[in-house]
Amino acid sequence: MKISQLPVNSIIFNNKICKRQVNFGLSSDTFEKSTNENNGADSPQNNPFSSINVKDIISDSKNKIGQGYSHIAYNIPGKPDDSINNSVQSIKNVEDAQLKVNIGQPIVEISFPCDDGTIQTVEILKKQEGMPFGVMPYDAMLKEDNNIEYSSKELKEKYAISIADLAEFPVESYEKLIDTIQEASRCNYCFDFLNSNNILYDKKSKSINIIDLDKSCGIINYGSVLYALTNIPYAKIYHNIGYEVPKEDRNKTIKHSEEITGKFIQAMKNKGLEKEVEGCMVSYLALFLGAFIK
Repeated sequence: MKISQLPVNSIIFNNKICKRQVNFGLSSDTFEKSTNENNGADSPQNNPFSSINVKDIISDSKNKIGQGYSHIAYNIPGKPDDSINNSVQSIKNVEDAQLKVNIGQPIVEISFPCDDGTIQTVEILKKQEGMPFGVMPYDAMLKEDNNIEYSSKELKEKYAISIADLAEFPVESYEKLIDTIQEASRCNYCFDFLNSNNILYDKKSKSINIIDLDKSCGIINYGSVLYALTNIPYAKIYHNIGYEVPKEDRNKTIKHSEEITGKFIQAMKNKGLEKEVEGCMVSYLALFLGAFIK
């Protein structure tokens, strides 16, 4: 699924206000909005997002572009017009003013009534560029397609292509990723390394972008970042289960994974993190062994 063609924002459901989850046939949903505008207005009349028609968007399967553990991504075609969607009750600016980088963070919160009279909220997220890296975790994949063959030739090729693409990125790309993660950590955001799809890589700009960070302690575990950059959970499937990948191709993928590892470690050193390298590798190897021993 390619997201980079959509110069847009995203929307994510937040069910904390509703007494029950709004059911449009899907759960915990994310959207892509075709606009770069964000005036943070608190009233629908002054905000371009007020014309969003959520039900129409998610009822059209053509708008779906992917799914993770807790979110489903949709493209929202077109641009907001001047008409006001009467279902929108309020629009609130929720952007973290202290955060100086793009990690797909919420910028606007919209509320509208549920069918039972309670209030549902959605969050518009800042748009990231790039294609999802690697293959998403098995449980998340099942939510998207119950008939998926997780060890199929198709998914193994997707994994191998992602690894090969990222291995071509220069060390500077990994340095910028470290800068982003450090800035996010400063504002108490923590990267979710369990789903490599939380990394978006843009071949045109050679950038490695991240999304879906949690607001928590903000402690950085560089080993877990490297774990995501090499999509270790799927590596076990790729090498050992299902469709048998030719040995030559498996060796290439191992080589590419080693190149990613080498560039990330070099980037750490270039950013003055030499003392963190040993801890990074210990953590990475522990996660690696844990994934393969399961």
